[in-house]
Amino acid sequence: MINGYLLSIDWEDNRSYAAINILTVEGKKIRIDAVALGVNDVQVSFHYVSFRAGLHTHYGRACLGEIEGGNISTDRLTLEGDFGCFDVVAGRIEITACDMHE
Repeated sequence: MINGYLLSIDWEDNRSYAAINILTVEGKKIRIDAVALGVNDVQVSFHYVSFRAGLHTHYGRACLGEIEGGNISTDRLTLEGDFGCFDVVAGRIEITACDMHE
């Protein structure tokens, strides 16, 4: 289960890569990388979306909303929260710790 705040979503137009940046409830920034492998493009499906300006984490950092639920496996990520719900399916999905100053 993933808890925290959605900071950003980047999805390459050639469907080879997507990055989802999250601030965890512990205050650590992580990046979830979705990478295409072979014929498995990175697919992002939005089930409903509600992006709004002006939201902030309890640390005062701007965000797209609080993550209220989520699941991750080696090839699929699902996140649901204030921003709506979306799935990412890829050849490989992995979590990377990031520096807060990126």
